[in-house]
Amino acid sequence: MSSVAAAGEVVSPQAKVVALAVDATSRILIKAYPRALYRSRNGGRDWESIAVPAAVGRGRINAVSIAAKSQDVLYLAGQGFGVLRSTDGGKTWAAKYDGLPSKDVIAMTAHADQPNTLYASLAGRKLFRSEDAGSHWRLMDAGPREQVLHLVHTNMPGSMQTGWFFAATAKGVSRSMGGSQETGISSPKDSTCKGLSTVKSRSDTSDCESSIVVNR
Repeated sequence: MSSVAAAGEVVSPQAKVVALAVDATSRILIKAYPRALYRSRNGGRDWESIAVPAAVGRGRINAVSIAAKSQDVLYLAGQGFGVLRSTDGGKTWAAKYDGLPSKDVIAMTAHADQPNTLYASLAGRKLFRSEDAGSHWRLMDAGPREQVLHLVHTNMPGSMQTGWFFAATAKGVSRSMGGSQETGISSPKDSTCKGLSTVKSRSDTSDCESSIVVNR
């Protein structure tokens, strides 16, 4: 179901930015407040409001992403409204949460290279993935032991799969290689190596950070 966007709430100077996204090609920036969205086309010097659906006003924004190689495809996720997708730069939005157990999304990110791949975390630590632009979601991993607060997928060097997948919790940052259609992020090597591996420092990483499980 699609809905025409409406103006978000007025943001005070003291308001807290809760999410930030960037398009690597156009360098467009998107920043999110709990119930408002803004875009900059000049590196953050000037900002324009992006209208959001009324459902956002009844919930809380937790994450925003721009699809790879498509600056007009935006994703918005949060508590109370699940995941929303816009294909026209925020003029209209459509709900995209089929397969998610609830509309309370804590974190979300888009794949750095695959435009239709998304990742989301809900309360209860579970991680979900969509490979069709949010139309359908499926459970991919139980996630770290702590509640995931932020997700990031990057294509920076060092991964032998399809980029690095990072999950931030209150106790640190975990990472995994993979994120493609064929691979998950769990590693059952031992009891301390389930889910993403925790990255403590450059020199102190888990032995299981490069382990993956192939989903048959």
